[in-house]
Amino acid sequence: MLYMRIDEAYCVSDYPRKGFFMTNEQLYAYIERAITERHLAGDKVQLNKLQTACGVIMLAAQDTSQPAIAKQFQILAARAANLAEKISGRR
Repeated sequence: MLYMRIDEAYCVSDYPRKGFFMTNEQLYAYIERAITERHLAGDKVQLNKLQTACGVIMLAAQDTSQPAIAKQFQILAARAANLAEKISGRR
């Protein structure tokens, strides 16, 4: 894969290609599973990173007028935050 620098951003020269995109459902399922795995492992740092990732996706969904998707990822972000708090003993 060849990356080219254009206006301070990197882009893939063969974009878009077959199989390049993930659906919202695939992304949601992966993050949901990752939250569960990190919780069971007691990994508060990774839970906080997943919370941040969900927040970014939520804002992107809001920016593109997709409130249902934004709400799904808001709920995931809250779940990650709650589990991180539980691990740290603040609850």
